[in-house]
Amino acid sequence: MPDKYILNIGSGIWQLPFIEAIKQLGYKLIAVDYNKHAPGFKLADEIINLSAYEPLPIFEELKKNNDAIKKIEAVVTMGSRGCITTASKLANLMGAKTNCLNEELAKVIVDRNQFRKFLNCKNIDSPRHQIYNGKKIEINTPFVVKATVDTSGSQGISLVKDFSELTQAAKRAIKAAPEAEIIVEEFIEGDDYGVFGLFNEGEIKLIQIIKRTVSGFPYFLPLFYSTTPVEFEIENLLKASFIKLVNSFEYKSGPFYVEFKHSNKNKKVYPIECEPTIPAHIDYLVSKSNGINLSELALRSILVQLNENIDKTENYSACKFLYADKPGVLNSVEFPEDSDNGLKVLKKYKVGQKIKNSSAADILAVIYSNSNSIDEVTNSINSYFRKIAVKQDEE
Repeated sequence: MPDKYILNIGSGIWQLPFIEAIKQLGYKLIAVDYNKHAPGFKLADEIINLSAYEPLPIFEELKKNNDAIKKIEAVVTMGSRGCITTASKLANLMGAKTNCLNEELAKVIVDRNQFRKFLNCKNIDSPRHQIYNGKKIEINTPFVVKATVDTSGSQGISLVKDFSELTQAAKRAIKAAPEAEIIVEEFIEGDDYGVFGLFNEGEIKLIQIIKRTVSGFPYFLPLFYSTTPVEFEIENLLKASFIKLVNSFEYKSGPFYVEFKHSNKNKKVYPIECEPTIPAHIDYLVSKSNGINLSELALRSILVQLNENIDKTENYSACKFLYADKPGVLNSVEFPEDSDNGLKVLKKYKVGQKIKNSSAADILAVIYSNSNSIDEVTNSINSYFRKIAVKQDEE
């Protein structure tokens, strides 16, 4: 496949499986990231060391090589928030395929206020919400306070149980995203789920439900994800809402992921976040549970080349997230020398790095496992997890 390029926005550690798939399928890679040491740069044919959140400087850099622009098949990203709007803008400028919707809908996905309005307009169940501007809050406690844009991985989010906590929660959200508005959103008590789908020209090729366990107040950090089967009634509710949402976006080809809350009170499911990507960790879970290379299939679906059906296996997979106990400087992380079959460990933080320990961005490592028994998967991960020793200096 000579001189066929894919422009990939964001080249961090969580994007590596998709970046590897680009190369495995024979495409040349143009990689974008503000970090000059981004892991994805090692696989790139061309590097653009610019912010993934600013499309026009990237486009100006691309124009220096007009031949390369003409050979770009697609502009893609498996990043979130600003990476999505950047990919959408650049794809529009170049007339290339993308997984990131058109510019208008890409902005809806990355703006929590616009997303809530979109759901209401499409008659999809959504938590009550309002923008906080110092005026009276019409939503009863408990409610969630967060920035409308420019954050991911639980950054700046707070659960407010009493109105006296609102001011501090708003300050925390502003600190995470100084230019954003602050949204107050009804807190839905219940279980957390993720639904991932793969589409090719409107045809559903795969749907996988992920059971998500997250921490409570104050940060809602991801703790444990698994492909454990869910109750039949809940599964049907999740799939129906997921398909309705995807169709509302008129999404045709590529990967799509939605996080849901299942209400303990009224038994409804509520979309909380969505993105037209494979979020971090979902690649492993879906691939191992279905006996596939999800990133390769996702790229082919974006390029509208995924024609075959996907046969699911009877495997299960899960991952557990390791955090430091408190903010500070990482002194050491000691992992067991040997691991059981089916275990994989991805280490993110290095010794000497400062840990804020306030969002999913502060994950030290992720432990993955897969098997044909969910109990075996869970026991294997937990056994390995208990043997890890984390040492850190005070902040």
